[in-house]
Amino acid sequence: MPSGSGIVRSGPGDIFTAMFVIDDVQYSFTGKTSTEGEEFGCWKASLEFEDIQALQGDGTFEAEVGEQELSIVFANGPKITGTLQDPIIPKAIVKGQGHWITN
Repeated sequence: MPSGSGIVRSGPGDIFTAMFVIDDVQYSFTGKTSTEGEEFGCWKASLEFEDIQALQGDGTFEAEVGEQELSIVFANGPKITGTLQDPIIPKAIVKGQGHWITN
């Protein structure tokens, strides 16, 4: 399964950004979760996907944030995992949607 390395960080409120470099191309996903949560950072995230075409356009996801781990699973297959910089207690499970862009 192809993969890439990158980071995931949230801002205040219900928005987060994930950035990965795959074959010298940057793929970024900006997502909005169904509920607001604590800010978090994951500086060593992994993105796994079957088809690079899945990293385009709009996407929906389900995410598990905390206590130490991050997991974001997209409805069309890709999955982001990693260890959080700081713990989030209690763990939150959220759904949401967002958009992929390529730079």
